[in-house]
Parts: sequence; C-alpha cells; structure tokens
Amino acid sequence: MNPNLPRIYVVPKKGIVVVDLETNRPIPAEGALVLDSRYMRRRIRQGDVTETAVPDPSNTAKKTQKKEG
Repeated sequence: MNPNLPRIYVVPKKGIVVVDLETNRPIPAEGALVLDSRYMRRRIRQGDVTETAVPDPSNTAKKTQKKEG
C-alpha cells in the first residue's frame, strides 16, 4: 500500500459486495480506506458504495466498549 497515493473512505451499500482492488478482498460493511481510482469512482457513481469521512477512531473505541460492557 503506497501512502502517497490519494485515498478515500467508502462504505458499501447493504447487500452489495465490492472488492478492494489492492487487497482483492471485499470491503467490510463498516467501510475501508481505499485507493481513489477510476474503478472506485465508478462504484460511487453507480451507488454500490458511498464516500464518507474517515471515522474518528476514538468514537469507534467508545462504541466497542459500550457493546462489550
């Protein structure tokens, strides 16, 4: 993974499997940081994924602690 390449955070539409071309694995339901490519822009235009802001890790940790506790 080249850190100098532009990246976007995307979340797949429920029930849709979209593959990350760098890892050749499906993007998880909670979303992932992926390469900003023509392929991913096409997925966004077609509505297969939604581009969103990168979630705040501190908020994610708080939610996980609440579920466990």
